[in-house]
Amino acid sequence: MIQNNFFQRLWNAFFPAVAPQAEPEGRQRSNTTLLASYDNSYIGRNYDLEITESPIRDYEYARKLIELVEYCPEIGLALTELCDSCWSSTDGDDQGFKIADTIDVAGEIPIEPEIKDILQRLIDDVIGGLALEPVPQRLLSYGDAFASLGVNLKKRQISSILFLPTWEIFRVELNNGDLQQFEQRRYLSDANPIVFHPIRVVHWRYKRKFLYGSPLWNRGTIEDWSRLKDAAYDLGLASRAIGANPTKHTMPCGYDEDYKLEYKASLEKIKVTKPVLDFYLDNGADVSKVSQNDPDLSSLVENVLLWRRRVAMSTGLPSWMFGLEGTGAKDIAGQPALKYARQVNRLRMSIADGIKQICDLELALRGIPRERWQYRIAFPAIKTDPYHQTVAEQQMAQNQQQATAAPGGN
Repeated sequence: MIQNNFFQRLWNAFFPAVAPQAEPEGRQRSNTTLLASYDNSYIGRNYDLEITESPIRDYEYARKLIELVEYCPEIGLALTELCDSCWSSTDGDDQGFKIADTIDVAGEIPIEPEIKDILQRLIDDVIGGLALEPVPQRLLSYGDAFASLGVNLKKRQISSILFLPTWEIFRVELNNGDLQQFEQRRYLSDANPIVFHPIRVVHWRYKRKFLYGSPLWNRGTIEDWSRLKDAAYDLGLASRAIGANPTKHTMPCGYDEDYKLEYKASLEKIKVTKPVLDFYLDNGADVSKVSQNDPDLSSLVENVLLWRRRVAMSTGLPSWMFGLEGTGAKDIAGQPALKYARQVNRLRMSIADGIKQICDLELALRGIPRERWQYRIAFPAIKTDPYHQTVAEQQMAQNQQQATAAPGGN
């Protein structure tokens, strides 16, 4: 108890919660369970287990998407690869994101020092490091990610971020498209949901339709995954049936059931201590395999590979990542690498949109006028060629070569 008191004082001294403070609204756990705190009940004893999604919005579709993400190994591999790539440079040395020193891509206009200091504090204390790690995972898996922001009212700055269950959050817009509020509901027609002011919720959307985003894969991938499960199950049954070719023992004529049982018992007794290499049979007896044909599973294997290719194709990643033979066009001028860079940068654009909302709120809380909200969110560079150039650097070099080669060029 003395040690616990000491560590509690240490916690309060170095990690204080400065009052007054508006904690993040909503619940990161499913609103359908109404878990209040740890106790000795069954629910209480399981309070520290991993939090799972409980679909409310678009229930049937959400349930199938959750199964796809949780159990399909091809989808899991794609998620890991893309989520790691969106935060990382090509060599992995640079991780995360930062506020750039300039507000333009050309690097000519520097950011205001005050703006840089305010946003750097936000990154260091709230949204930097691994704080936003769930965002790309949920964007690619479900198309949306939601987070509630806590605000330190005394210091007028964002103090914390809380991710909310994706399939319990509803975006409420008016007919003209104006955002009115967000709601966390226990069921579809919940009359008393948790209501959020729009300024307190960050809504990341990937491949936005109207209200919500879309996952990396389309609805057809769910059907392909269902067929892949069936094909793999059929292959497993067939491989067990063909792979185990039983031995047939035919008793000679005139021998009764007692002889057969005695013969079986003596054979099983020998097999316990050593393999049976020789049989000594009476006239009319026969020992042979049930099937004399070589097993052929090629059609079932091809069926499994077909649905694996279709599922892998929906991710946009090269087939070799899934252990499949490449059947596409040849690599011409590094196009597969450029395509992958575009896909990662498209994901980064969706992530940066939500980060910008958080940064804008931080600047507003600190009293910075809107016209001064000039900054740029920068991710690690992705190199796509052997000379370690970015896509922009390659394009610039190509333009310079064309200008030099043009008539009158220097």
